[in-house]
Amino acid sequence: MNDSDLLKLSFAVAVIGLLGLFWYGTASSTGYSVSQLDQLIGQKVTLNGTATSVLASKAGNTFFQLSDGTGQAKMVIFKSSDLDVSKLRNGALVKIEGKVAEYEGDVEVVVDSISFPSSQNG
Repeated sequence: MNDSDLLKLSFAVAVIGLLGLFWYGTASSTGYSVSQLDQLIGQKVTLNGTATSVLASKAGNTFFQLSDGTGQAKMVIFKSSDLDVSKLRNGALVKIEGKVAEYEGDVEVVVDSISFPSSQNG
């Protein structure tokens, strides 16, 4: 294989890889707003917003409100999820992924993953 063919093959693989990453990013993490949650019971969602009313229960579960400018919603992180909530504070910017559920007549999100986009280096 000569250099020209190798260059063409490398370029094609790079383009296919970038298209795959773009498709994966848009297909797997559809962002929603808090105002839409009542229409999404049972679905997985990604939300970005500010954490408020952070509370850790004696049982080890963590509860907080997520506000995103369209409203606020209850979030729950169960102890069994083993998520690191050490950075979760009132006012923290968060990105969560989880499943929308209805509990005692209220909509909440059971969080599967949480990240802190404004945090640098961890």
